[in-house]
Amino acid sequence: MYTPAVIINYEIMMRNLKEIQDLCNERGVKLRPHFKAHKTPYFADIQRQLGAIGFTTAKLAEAELLVNEGFRDILIAYPIVTLENVKRLKEISKKTKVSTIIDSLEGARVLSQGFGNQSLDVLIKIDTGLNRCGIKPNSNEVLNFVKDILKLKNLKIKGLLTHGGHSYKGKNIEEIKEIAEAEGKTLLELKEFLESKGIIIDEISVGSTPTLRYLLEIPKITEVRPGNYIFNDYTQVSLNTTTIENCALTVRSTVISRGIGKFIIDAGSKTLGLDKGTHGSEIIKGFGKILEYPDAEITALSEEHGIVKSSILPEIGEKITIIPNHSCVVMNLAPFVYLEKEGKFLLLENKGRGLNY
Repeated sequence: MYTPAVIINYEIMMRNLKEIQDLCNERGVKLRPHFKAHKTPYFADIQRQLGAIGFTTAKLAEAELLVNEGFRDILIAYPIVTLENVKRLKEISKKTKVSTIIDSLEGARVLSQGFGNQSLDVLIKIDTGLNRCGIKPNSNEVLNFVKDILKLKNLKIKGLLTHGGHSYKGKNIEEIKEIAEAEGKTLLELKEFLESKGIIIDEISVGSTPTLRYLLEIPKITEVRPGNYIFNDYTQVSLNTTTIENCALTVRSTVISRGIGKFIIDAGSKTLGLDKGTHGSEIIKGFGKILEYPDAEITALSEEHGIVKSSILPEIGEKITIIPNHSCVVMNLAPFVYLEKEGKFLLLENKGRGLNY
C-alpha cells in the first residue's frame, strides 16, 4: 500500500450508518444523507440499502454523478442562481425527482424562468445562526418572501430547510444541544405561522452531524441531512459528539525525516487538508490526531509534508495512523480509498473527487 493512503474501516462505518438509520426509523424521520461527506456512489448505495430516502448534494456535479449512477430523489441544498446551472438542474429533473433551495427572489426568478412550463419543488432556506445563506427567521419577512414565490407558478414550495453549522463552534455538548433545539423551534414556529396564513409547509428539513441526535428528539421534524456521521473525524471527537473508536476514516502516512523534537510525514495539505475544524471550531490544535503518538501535534502542513512536534520520535520509514480533522475534505482530495474489510483491503475509486461545481 502506497502512502499517504486513505483507509475506511468497513465495520466502523457500518456501525455508524446503522445506528443513525435506526434512530431515524424509531423517530419516523426521513434520512437524506449529504453526499459530499464521502463523494462515492459505493457508500451511497450502502446508505440507500439501509433506508436513506434520497440524497443531499452541495453542487450540481455531485447530483449529476448520482443520477448517472442510478440514484433517485436528490436535493441540491445550494442556491442555483444562473441560467447555465438551471439548465443542468432541468436535465437532472428529466431523470429523477429533484428539489433545491431558494433564499432570494432573484434566484427564484432565474429558476422559474429556466424551468418554463415544468414545475420544480423548492425549499426555503432559513438562517438559524450560521450567518451564511438563508433568510433571517423574521416571520413577516419570510411571509412576504413566500408570497412573492407563490406568484412564480412553476415553483412549488415544499418546505423549510436550515443547516445548524454553527454547532461546530459549540464549546460543549450543552451548547450544541441548545443550538439544535433553537434550530428546530425556529423552523416549527415559522411553519405554524405560515400555515396560519393558509400556506402549507410539508417538510421541515434540518441537519448537521453534531446536532443530529437532539434534532431527532423534536416532534414534527420530517427530514434530517447529516453527512459526516458515516466516517466521523477529529472535529466530532473534539466536540464530544463521538469517540475515536467511531472514526471510520484514517490516513496512513510514512515518517520520512526526523529532527530535534520533530518528525516529518509524507501526508501534507493535499491529503489532510488545512481544516482546523468545520465552520471555525476553536477547540482543535494541529491538523489531525496521530493514534500511535497521541501527545504529538501536527503543527504545520505544506503540500506534500507534515511537520509533527513530538517528544518521542518514531523511526524513519515507520507507518503512522492519523484521524483527520475533517474527513469530508480528505474525501474530496483522495482519488481512491482503501476499504478495510475482514482483514483485506479493497481499492475503491472516488468518483466524486473534486466535483465542486
